[in-house]
Amino acid sequence: MSGRRIIGLFLTINVTLIVILSLFRPFHDAHGATISGTSLLTDTQVPENIRQTLNAKCADCHSSQSRLPFYGRIPPVSWLVQHDITEGRQHLDFASWQTYTQEQKLDLLNRIAAEAKTGEMPPKSYTFVHRGAKLTADDQQAVYAWAKAERRRIKKAEDVNKADDTNKAEGK
Repeated sequence: MSGRRIIGLFLTINVTLIVILSLFRPFHDAHGATISGTSLLTDTQVPENIRQTLNAKCADCHSSQSRLPFYGRIPPVSWLVQHDITEGRQHLDFASWQTYTQEQKLDLLNRIAAEAKTGEMPPKSYTFVHRGAKLTADDQQAVYAWAKAERRRIKKAEDVNKADDTNKAEGK
């Protein structure tokens, strides 16, 4: 068999395998669930600079607004990408923010602040491939400060609501 024929056979087998593998999606179809018009973090106060940072550097894994690169649609890489996105959304989904309880929001804001401050998010495995997703020191500080301030705002509003409920119950 000639060298050209071997290469042609090799390519044909690989393309066939990719087509067959693309039919199997062992994880949630993350890019099939993309909703581009959904606003992130509705029902909360987010300054525009923070919203832009979260959209650009966090939304791919933590919302239904995933922007997949071309290789994110080719198995088996697509399986890894889908797994990471599904796992990210299980921890935090900015597009579903309004569905979280106040307690969940407080916990998530605390975790956002901690992970932004330590640089834990986005993970190094993600920023290795997506260099633009890495939070700068300014981004880290801004996200940290926003999350802490938003947590205080929600907590204060919750305390005011509890006081109002107490006053109503006592007939004041």
